Amino acid sequence: MRYLLLMYEAESVWKALPAEERRRHIAVYDEVRQEAERNGHLVAADGLAASGQAKMIRRRDGRLGVTDGPFAETKEQLGGFYLLECAEAEALEYAGKLPAAETGSVEVRAAGIPH
Repeated sequence: MRYLLLMYEAESVWKALPAEERRRHIAVYDEVRQEAERNGHLVAADGLAASGQAKMIRRRDGRLGVTDGPFAETKEQLGGFYLLECAEAEALEYAGKLPAAETGSVEVRAAGIPH
């Protein structure tokens, strides 16, 4: 089964971290990615640009609308993801190791589910 781990964190919290703490967080993200890769579970992983650089696309009544992001005011922004192929228990274990689980949240969602 595939699981998408979505890492949410307030961008203001990330910016307020001392540089050494940010480096530590990045190292942990990299360690978890490498562990998932070694175990044959990693499909893809990446960080995302700040939400202010996002674009939201909506089509209504045949018209395409583009809104500079973020579209909705939220306390936490999507900062990155891991796409894993593993058991649910393993996905939850990886998610618990990520720094975002301490300072924000990590959503674990099954992927590839037919609708």
